[in-house]
Amino acid sequence: MSVIARGKKSFSCGPKRLRFLHSQSDSDETLTADTLSIYSSESIKDLDGRFFEYFSTAHQHGSDAGRASFDSVDGETIAKEAKRRPTLTEDLLKKLNLMENEAIKELSKKQKETLYSELLYTVEHKIGAESQSNNEEANWLYAYAKKAFKISDEQHTRLLEVTNKAKPPVVILNVVVEEARNLEAKDANGFSDPYCMLGIIPGSRLIELSLTNQDAASDPSSKEFSKSKSKSMLRKFSGSLRDKIRMGPREKPQHIIPAKFIRSTKFIPHNLNPVWNERFRFDLEDVMTDKIHIDVWDHDDEESVFDAAKTLNHAKSFKGLGRVFKQIAQSARASSGDNVDDFLGCIDVPLHDLPSTGNSQWYDLCGRSARSKVQGQIKVSLNLATREDHGFPIDDNFNDMQQHEDLLYIFIAHEREEYEGEPEDWLGILSKEADVILHQHSVQGDITPAQEAFCYWITFSAKYRECNFDASCLLNIVKSLEEKWCNGCLSGEEEARLGKSFEKFLGYFLDVIEELRGMYPSGNTKSRQQLKALLECAHFLSSSKVYNHCCSPREDMSIEIAHRLKMGNKAYFNHSLPFLFQQEETPVKEKIRELTNFTNLLSLDLRQGLRSYEPLFQAHLRMPYFDHTYRVLEKKLSSEVRKFLDRELSSLLLSSEVLTRQEIRRCSNQSIGRQPPPMPATHARHLLIASVLNLYFAVQEFSDFREELLVEDNHSLAISRYQEWFSRTVQEWLTLAKSRMEARIEMAVQQDKFVNIEDSFECSTSAMDVVNCYTQIAQFWKRLRWQDEEELFAFSLKLADDLCQSAILYTDFLHAKMKKNSYFDNEGQFDVQKPLCTSLNDLEYIKRILVSMPEKLDLPKVVAAIERKHAMGGVEDQPNHFQSVFESLIDSAQMAMDSKIEYIAKKVSDMMRPEIKKNVFHLCWSPDKIPVLDAIEPLIDYLDSNLLTLYTYLLRRNFKIILAAIWQECLEEIQEVIEENPELEACFCLRMLQALEILIDFFNSGDKGLLVSEIESKLYLGLKAYLTIQRFTTPEIICQFFTEMVERQKIAVETEEVKLGVIGFTVYYERAIHQLHVKVCHCKHIIALDSNGLSDPYIVWDLCPRHLFTDCDESRTSIKKKTLNPVYNEKFSCQLAQEDFYKEGACMRFTLMDYNFVVKNDFGGEAYFPLSQVPGGPGHEDTHNHKKVIELVFMKPHAPSENRHLLALKNRVSDPIAQEFVNNREDLAEQAKSKIEAFDAMTASH
Repeated sequence: MSVIARGKKSFSCGPKRLRFLHSQSDSDETLTADTLSIYSSESIKDLDGRFFEYFSTAHQHGSDAGRASFDSVDGETIAKEAKRRPTLTEDLLKKLNLMENEAIKELSKKQKETLYSELLYTVEHKIGAESQSNNEEANWLYAYAKKAFKISDEQHTRLLEVTNKAKPPVVILNVVVEEARNLEAKDANGFSDPYCMLGIIPGSRLIELSLTNQDAASDPSSKEFSKSKSKSMLRKFSGSLRDKIRMGPREKPQHIIPAKFIRSTKFIPHNLNPVWNERFRFDLEDVMTDKIHIDVWDHDDEESVFDAAKTLNHAKSFKGLGRVFKQIAQSARASSGDNVDDFLGCIDVPLHDLPSTGNSQWYDLCGRSARSKVQGQIKVSLNLATREDHGFPIDDNFNDMQQHEDLLYIFIAHEREEYEGEPEDWLGILSKEADVILHQHSVQGDITPAQEAFCYWITFSAKYRECNFDASCLLNIVKSLEEKWCNGCLSGEEEARLGKSFEKFLGYFLDVIEELRGMYPSGNTKSRQQLKALLECAHFLSSSKVYNHCCSPREDMSIEIAHRLKMGNKAYFNHSLPFLFQQEETPVKEKIRELTNFTNLLSLDLRQGLRSYEPLFQAHLRMPYFDHTYRVLEKKLSSEVRKFLDRELSSLLLSSEVLTRQEIRRCSNQSIGRQPPPMPATHARHLLIASVLNLYFAVQEFSDFREELLVEDNHSLAISRYQEWFSRTVQEWLTLAKSRMEARIEMAVQQDKFVNIEDSFECSTSAMDVVNCYTQIAQFWKRLRWQDEEELFAFSLKLADDLCQSAILYTDFLHAKMKKNSYFDNEGQFDVQKPLCTSLNDLEYIKRILVSMPEKLDLPKVVAAIERKHAMGGVEDQPNHFQSVFESLIDSAQMAMDSKIEYIAKKVSDMMRPEIKKNVFHLCWSPDKIPVLDAIEPLIDYLDSNLLTLYTYLLRRNFKIILAAIWQECLEEIQEVIEENPELEACFCLRMLQALEILIDFFNSGDKGLLVSEIESKLYLGLKAYLTIQRFTTPEIICQFFTEMVERQKIAVETEEVKLGVIGFTVYYERAIHQLHVKVCHCKHIIALDSNGLSDPYIVWDLCPRHLFTDCDESRTSIKKKTLNPVYNEKFSCQLAQEDFYKEGACMRFTLMDYNFVVKNDFGGEAYFPLSQVPGGPGHEDTHNHKKVIELVFMKPHAPSENRHLLALKNRVSDPIAQEFVNNREDLAEQAKSKIEAFDAMTASH
């Protein structure tokens, strides 16, 4: 058990009170100015009308407007904004109505019935595999149509009967031969010249054919059936195309096949993967039985099948079409001597399962028979359409297009009426019934995808302009139109209509931009989503190919949008400007309030626009909404505020004595001077300044939005100079603040009371009042964020000076009060009073707050800004001139307060000095038979009892100041005893070390008192080191000395210049014979010890400490003449027991000497190597590296004054062994010093 652990009575109460101190110190360190201000006196605040609190509140109303609430634009306003629905202004409604008058016209009753009849006709004659006769589906579609058209059952029945009597339409097949791949090479060059021939094989003809495989015939989709049909068709269709070719051009065959029933593509030379993309159109007899047949040929001669097919001009009937394929086959089977086209393959595609949406796919090419070998595939697109049977084909579908638009108009109107939510939230999605009807109508009317997209855009965009809904559907429509459109896919009239529709939509879009806040409120989430779709749609449309084709070039869209934003923002500003503010008879304070609320409203609008509109404009229009908006609003707001301040406030503030602008600039270049005494301010002026500062913070909040501008050009913005408009108001505030602050401090000290802070320590209300005052000023000033460097420096200088003077004033008031109440003037007897501790705490907290004020006021930034400006202006100032001005203010105030605290602390320590001296004397000279714990107990008891009050009531820092003084007092008394008795016995030193441990435990108490770093002062470390060494015997100190030298050798390369040279050697221990072997190899770069710039070096090797190795004599190498890099390679050995390796300080020493023939040899340096590191020795079994050369740096010996061990030995005057050892080391140190100095001088001379 340690000595400290055995201390019972001495530490039974002391650490407990230190633990109490620790608990109070936690709150001490964490208490902030805001916490202390809570305890400030309400009556003191009321004495000056809550001057500082009012301005802090004014700041909060201004700067936190956008984050929490404005004076009038509060959270409720924001909530209302979020719920507000889009609204159309009267002007915008007029514009939109003018546009829509020519866009949408109501259908007459007759036109509506005609359109409804067309719808019934479309439903009755649906086409496509999925549209076979289905009464339930028809009734389902009829029910929807009746609702949409608002048709009664009687009207529906009548019109349906008329429709059923109408002649069925002719079904049309649209074929696109797209491409082929992997065709067979028929030509010698490894390619073919492919082309296609195609036509319809009527189902009525196929029925007449005799099919051998009835089972296969029952499955039209089987390959066997397809091959059988193809072979039969080619075999049964009689007639010879080759005969036609052999006839003369004027001869006519019996069965002529019309060219209109057969189509052929162009031939693609030298290609096995041809691309045709050619379109063909065929009338069908029966879509359920007809099929399309396509042959692929290789074009070879001048009069080929391709050319023969082109000459066929007439046919008697549809049935004659089959003969042409037989003629083609016969032509292909001509004699080998004729040049004919080569057959590459064919396909037959049934049409009964073709869907109404059409089909596009790859088909495998087939041969004419089972023996035919063909390869490759062909891609064909097929889709159905209809036309009315007029006896002749009609290509124009103008009426179908118009009917399609009318149907869309009616369906859109019906869907919006049926939509359960808000009409403007409708997503533009039609019901399934409408989609089916429109799809069938477009298919039967042979309306192309581009024409269908055209109809959708025309109708939906017109409806959107008439009655607003979600624009996402428009975006999808215009993307579909862009995808499906190609040059020539629309007629000239359709393109003209489309261009006109585009222009109307973009015109509407620009009108919306001008009325953006009313149409799409920024606080409404749905509105933002709808605006996003509209912006994306407008941007996509204006950059699309179809728009650029159909519309004439126009001005850059971004320029038009920017212009409309500007107009809309001007209108918004003028409309929102308060009415009372514009009236001449409105009182000034009321005008300020209205202008402040209006400015806050603009800030709210900017913030919401930045959050809602800006991302949308950037993402979809690549233009900054916020920049255009802010520049308009800041210009108009700056004009109104500047005009108002110049007109209304200049005369009201002229009566105050404030610094002129010239005086402010002159003040920034001068040292601190006393400011003119402040003029008393009336309560009315107080309120006026508060109102103006409210306006200032509102304008500041608005001005801060400049940081969000993409292009920073603050100099061009009028709002960037807003602080110039309020400079006079700030000067007035400074004058008022100083007088109010001094008056408040005086009243606070007079009405002082003691309060308990969080049950941990006491403080007076006056300190809380001062802290609260400083806190309010710091919050107000820091967030004032004044920009002009010279004005800010002058303002800050005056404010800092006022704060420092107020702190000194408070210290003087408080010190006078303490002196008056006799807190520390007791004579003779020491008696710490609780009010004394409280007053010390007050001063400490005010000082702490004052020291933190530069950071709270951002004074470092102020100094950096003014110094930077003066440096750029070419004014030559001292580097830290401006900073030193503030530092001198704080330092002088802090010194004044510290002097008061130190004065009181000194009084306390002085009162305790006599008793400490007595108890230390008792400790030092108590008989050895008295335990240290008993000897030190009177001192501990005295300290414990007298520090109790200080423990309890002082702040941690104040208590530690007194505690550190008492600790220093104890150390000084112990040192005084030691100095009076230099040759102390080891027993005395051990008792003193134990006493120091006990005192450290008491003063530290687990870091609850003084920290270890505070305890380990220079005086303590010196005492401890001295006592620690002195308790050992002389041989033990010598061993410790060599241990220290070995440690020093390890870091010699890093810490010393290698000016004495390096020695290289090898060493190992031969354990079997207990022999140590050393080989001195060489030295390098040793110091020149002779006048010729060289040396005559030799090495002395021995084991240290010498008193441990008396049986091992020192050894010397040979002398190497005139060299600085001698090579020896000489070996030495000595007997050494293994236990010698474990002795403290055991090492080898290499001493460099210079041989002189006449005078004494010169010392050149020494190096140490520990025996514990010798290869082969205990703990180093590996001896393989014993031949490795070890290099050490020669070191310079320390003088006794530089080494604690030598110093301890030197003080042992009566010990001859100690004196001899010290004298030898001192002699070596002197030699080394003189030789190094001589070497440096010689080197310098050369």
